[in-house]
This record gives sequence, structure tokens and C-alpha cells, in this order.
Amino acid sequence: MPTSLRWILPLLLFSLAACDTTTGGASGDATLVLSALSCDIGGVNPDPFTVTDAVAENAADHEDAADYTYDVGSATTVALNGTSATVTGEGATASGGGVTVSAPGTYVVSGTLSDGQIVVPTGGS
Repeated sequence: MPTSLRWILPLLLFSLAACDTTTGGASGDATLVLSALSCDIGGVNPDPFTVTDAVAENAADHEDAADYTYDVGSATTVALNGTSATVTGEGATASGGGVTVSAPGTYVVSGTLSDGQIVVPTGGS
């Protein structure tokens, strides 16, 4: 057995032994149930953050009705058609099946591309 595995396996087993599905880790069993997993090594964390907590926190609805409203007069439209695209308005250019968005704004995209892409450069920030 390679030297690195000799250290990793016992460390992994020790880590798993410290996790269980009961608060406080009193049972001593290494039981991995992802919906209820919590770790509390020696009572250090009396109120552990569980996988269930993380799922509940991330399941919140982030949808906002304002996401569906925009000023039609100032929106740039991008029409996709198979292998080509056309842009009407400011802030984007089309070349064949490629569209490059170069400015912030509202873009209404319709159609489908069978061979093409929409590129939004981030500028590194």
C-alpha cells in the first residue's frame, strides 16, 4: 500500500466516525444519511449545520415579478434562426450564427440556433 494511502484511509475513517445522524454524536456509529448528516466532534458545535439546513436555505424562491417586465422600446432583440442570427438595437452584434453582447441592457432573445453561440464577455470582473 502506498505511503499516502496509509495516512489517508485512517484519517477518512476517523472523520466518518465523528459524523452521525444524532445531535451530539453520542451513538458512536458512523452512519451517513445525506439528508440528515451533521458533524459535532466532542460537543464543539452544539447546533450543527446539516445538509437539510443547506438544502432548505437554497430552495427559497428567488423569482421576482420584476424579472418579467421591461421597456420594449429600449430592449435589443436577438432573433435566432438555425445557423444565423440578427440583432435589432444597440449593444450586440451578429455574425453568422454568433451573437456578441458588448454592453449592459435588456435583450429579448427568440428562436433557436442549431449551430451558433451567444457570447457575453465579462471583462474579467
